[in-house]
Amino acid sequence: MDKVELKLMCEFRSEYFMNGNVKFAYLYRDAANYKAWNSVVFVNSSDLNLEDIEGQLRRSFDSGELFIAGQVRVPEVFSYIHGAVTKTDHCYHEFDSVQVSEEVPNDVYGRSIWKFIQEVEGEARAGWQVFDPNERK
Repeated sequence: MDKVELKLMCEFRSEYFMNGNVKFAYLYRDAANYKAWNSVVFVNSSDLNLEDIEGQLRRSFDSGELFIAGQVRVPEVFSYIHGAVTKTDHCYHEFDSVQVSEEVPNDVYGRSIWKFIQEVEGEARAGWQVFDPNERK
């Protein structure tokens, strides 16, 4: 095996089979397309690859990307948190991506990405609890 093949193999391994942390990136997008972003970094102690993580999450989210942040215990980033609820507001957050991260895990519940996936799957089975933001404030 030459150096180029070895380098390519290492890059492939680091992308798909990693021992690092996983950043779960998501956003709140109101009907007027205003966005607020956030992310949570989870430890990947099970050494899951990104493709599997994303697939499992997308299968659980409504339309492959929508979820209720409070149900899966990630911070809500509604654009109306610092202001009044408007007619463009709704209750869903939107999945953006998962990526390898060297950042320190910051999930306040100390979950691994595997535990987070299990929680998402459980909440999806139970049903996403849709609410009206006007009734919540």
